[in-house]
Amino acid sequence: MNDRSVQASNLSSFGGSMLQRISARAAVLILVVVGASAARKPVRLNEEFDLRAGRKVSIDKENLTLSFVSVMEDSRCPQGVDCIRAGNATLRITVTRAGGKAEQCDLKTDMEPPEKQVGAYRIGLIKLQPYPKQDVPIKSADYVARLIVRKR
Repeated sequence: MNDRSVQASNLSSFGGSMLQRISARAAVLILVVVGASAARKPVRLNEEFDLRAGRKVSIDKENLTLSFVSVMEDSRCPQGVDCIRAGNATLRITVTRAGGKAEQCDLKTDMEPPEKQVGAYRIGLIKLQPYPKQDVPIKSADYVARLIVRKR
């Protein structure tokens, strides 16, 4: 085999492996884009759903949108710590009805009942995750609230 055929052979194997890597990356990119744009399961009245901090959802057939603005405080007793009180977390939700103004709604983990009335709707907090752990800070973007919306 002469030098030119060895160079051509090396070049074709290099080009083939390069093409395979590019194809694999393109396939991953397509999956990410399709997954991100896929329609979410609609949120319905009287059904629990999860809402991540900074995100919003629309309630199916109700012209109602909920936005998880932030966690205002989180003083819940961390796991593995003995506390006198269980503590509390307060999250702020913005509720917007079609044609109406946005209303802020603060929900607390220690409320009884754990819900607030906003117009004709009751917004309930089922739980707030993650639960605090000793000496482990929670990033605001990591919070997820399990909520339920009921109509009066």
